[in-house]
Amino acid sequence: MASSQKHAEWLSLITINGAFLSLPVLQRVFPQGLEAHDVEKSRRLRLAFEEWQLNNESRRPDAAIHRAFCDFILKDTLELSSKILFSGAEIPQTIRENSAFAPDYVVAKPNETPRLLVKFLPLGQSLEKPFAADETQKAVVPAFAMQELLNHSGVRLGLISNGARWMLIHSKSGETAGFVTWETELFLEEKITLQAFRSLLNQHQFFGVAENNTLESLIDESKNYQQELTEQLGSQVR
Repeated sequence: MASSQKHAEWLSLITINGAFLSLPVLQRVFPQGLEAHDVEKSRRLRLAFEEWQLNNESRRPDAAIHRAFCDFILKDTLELSSKILFSGAEIPQTIRENSAFAPDYVVAKPNETPRLLVKFLPLGQSLEKPFAADETQKAVVPAFAMQELLNHSGVRLGLISNGARWMLIHSKSGETAGFVTWETELFLEEKITLQAFRSLLNQHQFFGVAENNTLESLIDESKNYQQELTEQLGSQVR
């Protein structure tokens, strides 16, 4: 299967609201397709997911197991090391001061601008509906709260999860935000979705590529491509 078909396949298996990555940009950066499927990582993910599911189905789900599973995705599946994952008091005050939706982790190199904000939601909490249990947050919709936090902090990328779904939010003040969602269960059924998730959000993609190949730059490039295409089509129509 050609790389363009592979990219089109995984894009069709995730939920995209707003702008994201265009096929020409994906083909430029990943001309041979996504990184190879890691069988061992997939096996570990399946075991962790099954434990998480059993916990969810129990009479009294353990919040610690839920949190451990979300941490597992970050640290094992995405290979984000402790050297670039900051939490608690390590998170810059300018980001922590938003107490209504403070992130659990910030992905950054020491003393450098954060690249990704990560927030884990309670078990069963919708990504797109207000918090159900906490009266102090009843008007807070996680997806939009992360978008607000990104605009306030100047960070471009945010990741929120309730364990079952992982939503990447990209936002730049003054521009339309994008919301891209992966289903955890689909990672195990459609391995290409897991390959895409890992290819775009692993540590190397944040800190080991040229500036024009970072995820933020790829999204900007895709927006420019779509704008140019729209203008060309408009000219043809006229």
